[in-house]
Amino acid sequence: MAIAAIKLPMEKIVEFCHTGQVTEFALCGSVLRDDFRPDSDIDVMVQFHPDAHPTFRILDQMEAELKQSLIEILT
Repeated sequence: MAIAAIKLPMEKIVEFCHTGQVTEFALCGSVLRDDFRPDSDIDVMVQFHPDAHPTFRILDQMEAELKQSLIEILT
C-alpha cells in the first residue's frame, strides 16, 4: 500500500496547536491511504488540553484557519 506524500506546513501546525491549546493533532482518512487524490479532503482529529474550553465560535475559527493552511498544501 502506497501512502500519499504531502508536505505539511509543520511550523503552522505547531503554532496552530500552541495557540489553540491542542495537545494532539492527527491526520486520518484517505490522506493515509493509497486512494488519496488531489481533490480529496484532509481529515484532522485534535485533542485539547484539559484546561482548554473552546467555544463553538473558537472551533469555527480554528476550522477556518486549518482549512486555509491545508488548502495551501493541495495547491
